[in-house]
Amino acid sequence: MKKKRIEQEQEAMITWEKTEPPPPPKEEIEIVGIDQDQRMVVLSDERKLPFAGADELFASLTEMLAQEGEDKKLIMCTVSEGPDGPEVNEFFTPDPPQTQEPAEPET
Repeated sequence: MKKKRIEQEQEAMITWEKTEPPPPPKEEIEIVGIDQDQRMVVLSDERKLPFAGADELFASLTEMLAQEGEDKKLIMCTVSEGPDGPEVNEFFTPDPPQTQEPAEPET
């Protein structure tokens, strides 16, 4: 009886060890600037986080932030947990909200 209980507990432990925890939540926030020398992204909440994406993406982000006037777009990023703490490894421009035309009253 004791042997059977131990086997059940071992099976339960093996099953538990195979489960993966849910991924940590990702935070989306606006990028307001960059520090090219340190390869850091400045966020709207004034945090400076390392950019962990490819060099080409960092160059593209630099160009997007340099735009002026009507061409300048809101740039958002995803903050995720990296090996050394929070980091930014992707960015995007959100789709503008779609406006719905008011429904015409039926007559």
